[in-house]
Amino acid sequence: MLRQPAFIFWLGVMSAVVCLYALAAVLLYPHPLRDRLSAFAVCLPLGSLGVFLVVDSLLVTHRVDPDGITFERIFRSNGRRLWRDVVAVRFNRLGRWLTLRTTDGPTIRISLTMTNTTSLAQHLVAAVPLIRFSAEAEAIVLLAARGQPPPMIGSTLPRDAPPNKPLKRRPHLVVTCKVLPLARGGVPRARSSPPDASSFC
Repeated sequence: MLRQPAFIFWLGVMSAVVCLYALAAVLLYPHPLRDRLSAFAVCLPLGSLGVFLVVDSLLVTHRVDPDGITFERIFRSNGRRLWRDVVAVRFNRLGRWLTLRTTDGPTIRISLTMTNTTSLAQHLVAAVPLIRFSAEAEAIVLLAARGQPPPMIGSTLPRDAPPNKPLKRRPHLVVTCKVLPLARGGVPRARSSPPDASSFC
């Protein structure tokens, strides 16, 4: 089962409580109008984010198995989709989540901060052709399938080329030897033509 870890829940609680306390302090005590507007501009988005993190931690869980995924969403209906219905796997840099697009329309977003992403990645690699992955999604899923943590915010990943692109091999150095005919007495004959720059003995 995939769900948000405990620290996401407590981070949301702290954000909501701190913003609520700051707004209450601004409203209950006399402050200039400019300070009140600034407090609302800062605390309202942060408080809303905190509430969203709490709700996401409590209500959103996903279950994966070899056949498909059973997903839950906050603002939309829940459901189940088979892996063969997944037509595209994308990675969202801003939200730090994987997006699974299916044939009949529903889009499933799975946050990389969730637990048990290794099991999800292994099922994706086993059941969904890699041609349906974007380059970034392929890099992240392959890392997660090997049990490695997802990349941190700010780390760079290739946008257009897969990360497992084979390195260009250096051309082999071919050494050729020219056998010179022997003159009388066993001494090699001198050659008047200059030696080839690409061949030596």
